[in-house]
Amino acid sequence: MPHSLSLPITRAPTRDASVSTVLALGVMAALALAAVATGARLLGADARDGRAEGGPSAQAPHRGDAPDPRAQMEANIALLDARYAVEPIDPDWAARHEAHVRDFFDGQRLAAQGLAGPASLETSCHSQTCRISVRYADPLAAELATQHLAMHVSPRLPFAAVLPRALGDGSIQVEAWYSRNRAML
Repeated sequence: MPHSLSLPITRAPTRDASVSTVLALGVMAALALAAVATGARLLGADARDGRAEGGPSAQAPHRGDAPDPRAQMEANIALLDARYAVEPIDPDWAARHEAHVRDFFDGQRLAAQGLAGPASLETSCHSQTCRISVRYADPLAAELATQHLAMHVSPRLPFAAVLPRALGDGSIQVEAWYSRNRAML
């Protein structure tokens, strides 16, 4: 069963963001993708004594009490897709922003930045939000591309929800919604 992790990012770094902010986001993304790839739990129970890491001495909940991470991931995706589906479509705005996103994934542009191309890419935009679904064969390539994509689109679409999932074949599927309106996410 593939592992999943929900990693919403409410504001992507801008060109004016400090280096420490960009590095902190990069480290968080690296840890999240590493956890997804290895099946680790970022804030899970401590294996030695059953206590939550950094938390009180209370026993960890029974396995049956814990929410299924895969089901939670799918619920988050469904919620964001439902919001996206009812967003009106502005053909001019959508075309401009789809071109901007696709420009990021241009093979020559990626190669110039030392980034791998995706195994698959789907993108669409409505009037305030763009929906991107991209798969990478390698978790590190997914992490680097996701960070660079956030910096590429953040001046126009500063709010984001990014949900990476490890797939059974070892690849990473990144579902992302970038918006100019935080309320859409």
